[in-house]
Amino acid sequence: MALNANGTSFLLPSLHTLYNFIFCILASNALVNKPIYGGALYLAGQVASLAVKYLFNKNYRSIIGEKAKIVLYILTCISFLVSLTLIIIYPKAVGIENLWIIFGLVLATTLRSLVFSRMMSSPIAYKMSLVQKRIRLIELNLLFTIIVTALVFSTQSSETAWYLLGAYVISSLMEGFSLRSGKTYPFPKPQTISQAAIKQAEGISSYHVFLNMLALCISAIQITMILIYSFIATSAHTVFFSLLVTHATQLIIVQAIRFILAQKNIKDYGNLLLFGLILWILSLIIFWKQLYKPEHIWRYLSLVSCSAGVMLSLVALSKINNGMSEVLLFALDSDTAYKTQQATPIIISYSTLQGQMLALIGLTIIAFLENGSSINPAAWQPALILPALVLAALAILTTLRFPLTKHHMQKLHNYLMLTKSGETNIPLQKQLEEVIIRANRRRYGLRLLGRFISLFLGVQVVGSEKVPEEDGISNVFICNHCEVYGPISCYIYMPFQFRPWITNQMMDKTQTVKHIYEGTFLRQEWMPDSWKLPLSKMLAPIINWAMHSADGIPVYKNSPKKLIRTFRETVSYMQAGDNILIFPENPLSEENSLYLKSGVSEFFDGFVLVAPLYHQKTDKACRFIPMYADSKRRRLSFGDYITYNHENDFEDEKKRICTTLRQEMLRLAEVDE
Repeated sequence: MALNANGTSFLLPSLHTLYNFIFCILASNALVNKPIYGGALYLAGQVASLAVKYLFNKNYRSIIGEKAKIVLYILTCISFLVSLTLIIIYPKAVGIENLWIIFGLVLATTLRSLVFSRMMSSPIAYKMSLVQKRIRLIELNLLFTIIVTALVFSTQSSETAWYLLGAYVISSLMEGFSLRSGKTYPFPKPQTISQAAIKQAEGISSYHVFLNMLALCISAIQITMILIYSFIATSAHTVFFSLLVTHATQLIIVQAIRFILAQKNIKDYGNLLLFGLILWILSLIIFWKQLYKPEHIWRYLSLVSCSAGVMLSLVALSKINNGMSEVLLFALDSDTAYKTQQATPIIISYSTLQGQMLALIGLTIIAFLENGSSINPAAWQPALILPALVLAALAILTTLRFPLTKHHMQKLHNYLMLTKSGETNIPLQKQLEEVIIRANRRRYGLRLLGRFISLFLGVQVVGSEKVPEEDGISNVFICNHCEVYGPISCYIYMPFQFRPWITNQMMDKTQTVKHIYEGTFLRQEWMPDSWKLPLSKMLAPIINWAMHSADGIPVYKNSPKKLIRTFRETVSYMQAGDNILIFPENPLSEENSLYLKSGVSEFFDGFVLVAPLYHQKTDKACRFIPMYADSKRRRLSFGDYITYNHENDFEDEKKRICTTLRQEMLRLAEVDE
């Protein structure tokens, strides 16, 4: 198996063998009118090859956990019995003659694929130029083509022989085309695998979740790809059409994914993985529903979208995998991290083996149910669709537990660059330890709720290009409250990561009911009094959950001692690279009794204290960035920022900052003071 250093092929090393799988289906159909049988035989050969390489190697086998070993051993026993059934029982049950011809073609195809892979992953191939690799592939192709030519022309009619030879040559060329480029390096040798390093890495929560996520996706992909290309091969009328559809589908999907990735606006590859998995599952369900209908077009379209979901998942996994090396470097020493990384391709191979074993069992069931070249649609659902759906669904559940975002990965990269230069950042280190090493998970519930609310808001973001980023200085965003419109629109539409200041009553479940009852519902004159307290009690748990999910910093306005904790936490998060969002309006100022629906009321000016504290810790000048949430125009605007000057008197600086911020916010609101 070859590992591609710059793509996703190392995650799906068996992709190029699907052309051989299709050829075996077509050959079996031409020879004995049993298409699935040939595909099952080829898959049995693939499973046997992988099982011999990995299950009987102690060093490789020691990488996987005990539960995974038990599952693999059980599947191995079942696969062995299934293979014997295909070779001994099935031919007698259906009356297949000249079985050795099918075996010969399957064996030639399997050996060719094996030789191709071994050659491309050998140390010698790593030193070859691209032209040299292509010449070697052509030479091997010619050798196996001569063998197949002799086999088919000596046993079959001229018409059948030319058909089989043409199908073989096309599949061979397509396999060679898929292997024609890309830098490869040798597969990790057993002696380079350190069991002690693997054991040490098991304590890294995020890495452990990633491996589970990777294993489930790879196994599900194997079954899904077998399903897709089995359907294409058995439903197409000609060999050329089936192989053309296969190749065209791959090319279209790859180009579409390249276009998506080129947009550079993918904020989070974890979310991309979730999207790919959901598209994948929905497409499989649509395919299942369309099996009983006469039109083929919707089946093909559902399989194309399913392939797109699979490829998006692969791209996301590849990007996440690229960041895992830095995760290991953060949690382990460099030597242990390197040895641990050597286990990833082994885990991929075991997952590939597991998926192919499940697919082999499913194909064998379908083979017994097929009637000539027609397949009973009911056979696809339990045999292949259901296992793929279950594994993809489990992959979604595992992905929901993966804690690292793109923002975390950027922080991690910055931290490693910092330590490489001999410096350190204790707050950032502690934050990364919390996310990477300890059991942690992302909160998707509030994001989904925000996406749902955004369907009704339609807020336009203006002026975000004014906000400086990626210069190592955290920003403090200052926004008007506009009742609940400001916090909601900021959380949903703000294009920057941030941690909000949240009054502690909204995060303390013992105080939330009273706070929202007195601060919100009592002033709703249109609402019957009998509804106000019950609604407050009903909404309080939801609000508590939302405030904690937003990673807020509690603000203790009525407790000076606890307020010190607010500033300490804020500065610590800023040191770790987080931006801060503050709503400093005073709802009890003389000019208004509550938060204004338009304009900007007077500020609590104490928030400015974060600037000298941040400067004291980092020697960096804090930036305050004014924002205005406009509920009438449905707009979230960013103004010109103001920088804290530590050389000025603090009281004068506090007044200057508050006055300038409020004036800029009023300008954004288009309100005269």
